[in-house]
Amino acid sequence: MTRPAGRLDDLLNRLVGTCLSRFSRLQTLTDLWPQIVGKTLSRLSHPHGIRGFVLTVLASSDAAVQELALRQREILREIHKLPDSSAIRVIRPICR
Repeated sequence: MTRPAGRLDDLLNRLVGTCLSRFSRLQTLTDLWPQIVGKTLSRLSHPHGIRGFVLTVLASSDAAVQELALRQREILREIHKLPDSSAIRVIRPICR
C-alpha cells in the first residue's frame, strides 16, 4: 500500500506549527503578565499552560486564586489585546 506523497510532511508541519504557536502565546503571556494583572498579583501567580481555550495560572495562595477568579473578565480583556490570544476564553487559577 502506497501513501500519498506529502501527507505525513503536512501533518508534521501542522503539529510543529501548533506546538510552536502555543508555546509562543504562553511565552508572550508570561513576559507580559505584570502588565496584564499588575505587579503585585504577578509576583503571586504566573501562566502555566494553554489547553484549548483555557489558560491555567499557578498561584501561590488561595487569596491569589480568588483574586484571579474575581478579575477574570478584566484579565481576559487585557489578554485579548495581544496578538493570537483571542482563543483564550477561560482562566483557571490553581494554587500550587
